[in-house]
Amino acid sequence: MTTSSPRVWGIHAGKLPNADSIFISNGIVAVGWPEMGDLGSLEPTTEAFKSKLSSVSPQAKPGGIPVNAGQLFRFVHEMQDGDLIVYAAKLERVVHIGEVSGPYHYDVKALPNYPNVRPIKWLQAVPRTSFSREHYTS
Repeated sequence: MTTSSPRVWGIHAGKLPNADSIFISNGIVAVGWPEMGDLGSLEPTTEAFKSKLSSVSPQAKPGGIPVNAGQLFRFVHEMQDGDLIVYAAKLERVVHIGEVSGPYHYDVKALPNYPNVRPIKWLQAVPRTSFSREHYTS
């Protein structure tokens, strides 16, 4: 039996101004796209995600649809318990490292603009200064 190593996922908070406190204090990472509804209800194919995204975002650039749909699909269907999360907090100037600790769920009540959620067990916070400037930019 072979054991595979956990994947490492980089999470960016986008336009969420208080992501640092929301993510860390609630033990989660979350993505937006509230107009997509419950991503778990979509057929588990990238084509289904592309189709739904095209229908709810008709103004989107055609090249952006597969990129965004792929990100959402991976968040729901490829991220697994035990995978590692790396989140560079903007306000704290630290990089948080965590572990996925549960399945995807949809929670429009807690975070109406970021209802697509993954529970995270935050393990460590490392100062950004610990990373080489040639490999990391803010």
